[in-house]
Amino acid sequence: MPWRNGLGTTLEIATDAAAPDAPWSWRFSIADVPTRAAFSALAGFDRWLLCREGAGLRVAFGDHPAQPVPHANVPGPALAFRGEDPAIGEPLGPGVRDLNLFAARDRWAAELAVAAPGTALPPADVLLVHARAAARVRLGGAEHALGPGDTLVALGAGALELPREGPALPVARLDRRG
Repeated sequence: MPWRNGLGTTLEIATDAAAPDAPWSWRFSIADVPTRAAFSALAGFDRWLLCREGAGLRVAFGDHPAQPVPHANVPGPALAFRGEDPAIGEPLGPGVRDLNLFAARDRWAAELAVAAPGTALPPADVLLVHARAAARVRLGGAEHALGPGDTLVALGAGALELPREGPALPVARLDRRG
């Protein structure tokens, strides 16, 4: 689907929308970032960003120096910012794709981070695990195999466990507010 600003495209992986064109309060997606461009404004939403493919991505907020976007294979938190903050993304070469989480801040407490092998995470209302390469995870005691590019989407999910042997994995967690 095209970006709101028309400067790129997004592959929507998962959302809570009731129908394809219905409004959503959270969305998990992959976007191609072919050129330097302003981010679409999304007032009332929080955003998280990881560089999934390519040499890297930087994001500048107003007059502040550009910040590097963490890579989706390196354990740690994603770049987090408010959807209404003016931001400009700049790919550091061709073939840059990013992984995005959007959440309406009045409805969801959310986060996106890259979990290291051997990590255990508590249950969540919504849990999304994205595999860049083949991986196995345990969710609520059941084992799941993920192929390259697969995303496990679990609602009312139990605890998540990543095996000690395997890749670091991007994990989005959302819990309802109130």
